[in-house]
Amino acid sequence: DKNLFQKLEYAYINNVRNSILFTNGQLLIQDDTYKKLADSGVAIIGVDIDGFSQETYEQIRIGGDFKALKDGIENLYNYVRKCRLNTRVELAYHIYNGVNEKEIDIFVEWCEENGFEYKLVTMHNWAGLRKDVPSNKVDGLIDQHHMKRFSPCSALWAGFSIAWDGRVGLCFQDADLCEE
Repeated sequence: DKNLFQKLEYAYINNVRNSILFTNGQLLIQDDTYKKLADSGVAIIGVDIDGFSQETYEQIRIGGDFKALKDGIENLYNYVRKCRLNTRVELAYHIYNGVNEKEIDIFVEWCEENGFEYKLVTMHNWAGLRKDVPSNKVDGLIDQHHMKRFSPCSALWAGFSIAWDGRVGLCFQDADLCEE
């Protein structure tokens, strides 16, 4: 969205202090975007990571540049720390069975060595209602989306998603706004 920074500025000027921005991180390194995001007043910058090698990363993020992502994350964290900003940066490693689960350990090791905040995320299938989303079971990983009893998501009342075109979704995990 070419007007992203104007929108973020508008939110900040109007006292929105708990905003969260999710990104795939591909443009963080370009034109010092990481600095502009960190300086925008966004409370949390969430960066989604789909693999931890170029080969695996581009299987999911077609045309993605893993090195640019990693450099952008490191620059973002270094900038936030150097400037002592209150911006929280959270990395989310999305796990896809048969594709990237073998790289979880090296991702976690990298985060811990660098003091990066992270979480491991499995596919969200809307409490079993999305049959097109495969159930993710990864041995040894606690999966918050696969409990014995499904219940409505409490995050519905904590936030919402605004798409690049201005459409609003009720859940921040509904990136494509396909849920009604």
